[in-house]
Amino acid sequence: MDNKLHADLGDGLIMRTVTSEKDITRIAEAHEQAFGEKELYVITMDCLTKYPGIRWEDILLVEDTVKGQVASSICLLPAQWAYEDVILEVGELGVVGTRKEYQHRGLVRAQMEVFDAKLRSRPYDLGVIQGIPYFYRQFGYEYALPLHPTHKLVLSQIPDLKEGQAETLAVRPLGPEDIPQALTWSQTAA
Repeated sequence: MDNKLHADLGDGLIMRTVTSEKDITRIAEAHEQAFGEKELYVITMDCLTKYPGIRWEDILLVEDTVKGQVASSICLLPAQWAYEDVILEVGELGVVGTRKEYQHRGLVRAQMEVFDAKLRSRPYDLGVIQGIPYFYRQFGYEYALPLHPTHKLVLSQIPDLKEGQAETLAVRPLGPEDIPQALTWSQTAA
């Protein structure tokens, strides 16, 4: 199942694995367009080029060979989660997106079949998803744990310091002493 894929979906659409850096750039462009968020280009590029253990054969795209553009994509992101001293091998569904003009044509469904086969062919303990709440039920997935809302802060939203202004904030790991305050913030934000 880890070989290169090339499948004709009809109407000039081909589902295949990534074969070049240009493919990755085209996926990032498609995600920016699909979601209308400029920062998604950089996030997608970083995920597909810097994610530990990601392999090109685990990145799927549907290409419109007539228009010469990526219509849709998904990928399998390998990870390890630790529960105390138990290490779990995890396959996460990521970088899912379809340009608006290609939605409701079964493109994600076709890619999900390949994703599921890849997930089952490897020694993963868990398959995980995020994204649109309950969208993946149609593919047989359910949340084992609730997917809580998150807060997104993009670096471009943080203003630069004015000349002579001192830094007043610091980023550091959460420690046990921070848990009561973190719980208060979480309950307030919910």
